[in-house]
Formats: sequence, C-alpha cells, structure tokens
Amino acid sequence: MLEPEPKSLRPGCCPRRYGHGGETEVPAESARSADCLAGDGASRPAAHRLRSGESQLKQRTGRFATRTVYPARPVLEHVHRPRLRACTGQNGGVDLVDPRIEQYAEAHTTPPPPLLAELAAETHATLASPEMLTGTVVGRLLELLVHGSGAKRVLEIGTFSGYSALAMAAGLPPDGHIDTCEVDPVHAEVARRYIARSPYADRITLHLGPALETIAALAGDFDFVFIDADKPNYANYLEAVLPRLTRHGLIAVDNTLWSGAVLDPLDDSARAIVELNDRLVVDERVTVAQLTVRDGLTLIRRA
Repeated sequence: MLEPEPKSLRPGCCPRRYGHGGETEVPAESARSADCLAGDGASRPAAHRLRSGESQLKQRTGRFATRTVYPARPVLEHVHRPRLRACTGQNGGVDLVDPRIEQYAEAHTTPPPPLLAELAAETHATLASPEMLTGTVVGRLLELLVHGSGAKRVLEIGTFSGYSALAMAAGLPPDGHIDTCEVDPVHAEVARRYIARSPYADRITLHLGPALETIAALAGDFDFVFIDADKPNYANYLEAVLPRLTRHGLIAVDNTLWSGAVLDPLDDSARAIVELNDRLVVDERVTVAQLTVRDGLTLIRRA
C-alpha cells in the first residue's frame, strides 16, 4: 500500500528521509539548511530518489511559521536494474555483486605485495581455471581473519597456485605455521616456487596428495581452516576438521554460493554445496555466517 503524500512543509523545512511518521517540530536554528537537500535529485543515487515534486520545498504560514517541521517519511522509489549474467555453462551463473562494485572494493583494498601480484599474473597466464585464484579482496580478508583471531596453526585444503597460503602467512605470528594440501602436482609446483621466494618459506608446508589422508596424518588441532577444494568432498572435509578445531578457532569455506547456482543446482558440485549449506544452518555444533563476498564465503565456529 502506498504511503500518503507528506504534508506541506513550513519555512526552512526539508524532508527527513528516514523519519518514523508524524510531524516533529525542530527549531529553525538547529535544522540543516534546506538548500543542501533541495533540488531535482540529480545528486542523489539513481536507485533511491524521491518521487518527482517532493524535493521542492513548500511554504506554510501560521502559528508555527518560525519553526522547521519534518513531515512523515516520504515514499522512496527504487529503480530496479537487471542483474548481469556472469559465467556460462551447465550451471549458468549470476554476478553476486555488481562488477563495478567489485572493482571499487578491490581498488579500496590494500594491494598485494609484488610477489603475489606476480603469482596472480602467472596463474592467469599459465594455469587452467585461473578464476580459482583467491585474489586481492579475499586474500586480504583471509590475512585479517588469521591475524585478528591470533591463529598459530592454520590448515588449508586446496592450495591451487599458493596465493591464499601466502596471503594467510602474512597474518601469522612469527611462530605460526600453515599446512596446505594440494592434489594436483602442476599446481603444487607453482605454489612451491613462490613459497620458496617468499618471506614465509619456513612457515608453510605443502602436502601433495589427497587432503583427507593428509589431515589424518597431521597431529594436533587447528586455529584456522580454509576449505577451497573439490566441492563434493566439502562435507567430508568439514567433518574431518571440526572435531580438531580449537575452542576459539574459525573455519572459512569458499565458493558457498557457487555463482548463484545454489538457487538452481544442476551439477554435483552445486548440489554438494547446497547440501552443506542446508546442513550447517541447522547444525547445533556450529555458528555460521554466509557472506556474499566474491563467490560466497561461509565462516564457521564451534557453538
């Protein structure tokens, strides 16, 4: 149901965008200048403009002519823009965030060091599926999660070319360590070269082979776990690491929105992610938050 048009305004009045209904009288000397909010709306974001005519201030005389009055909240119209299509293929896909916003976010994130920039360039130039690269925003997010949580023992499931391992290593304390698991020898070779050239070569151990076997062979518990590997095994990875997560530890699971394919899963990877998401939200052992960062990132702690 449409809200009624706001009443005429007294001198000096301007619409309060987020009012709570009714009229509130505010002394003119404490009100903001109406000139800064009046106009044709060109300076406002296109997606949130007042209906035409509401930006024009009206005058009212009477007993309270010397006071400024804010009317009930005006109705805002939202301009619906079509969502851009993203990747094509069996699952199709959608851009979870407008690509322009993605670019803006990356431009306002601390850029990677030269070594990681070089690694990203080589990954895109030489490896298949370079879109699996963690990238600037998620890389810095992982670094901050490791640093902010004070994690010393980190487990990564899915090294790829080593970008995420190196990003997380930057957040480790001097006595911290990362065990990273990779099954593809081509990916492992690239990762090892860049790890060896980094300042964190003594803090990262790359294990080549099936991750579940590696996890079983490793001793001790983990403060932070990053899962970014084959999707059908996501639930198995979670069950393998959850009992070994320290009391204040965190698990981050990547690609949990799968380019929007979770809304209409058509392949094994999408169905596995949907099943995991549905299980996590009702699992009393954990507390979760699913974020729309990049391709979806789910954070998990023990309840």
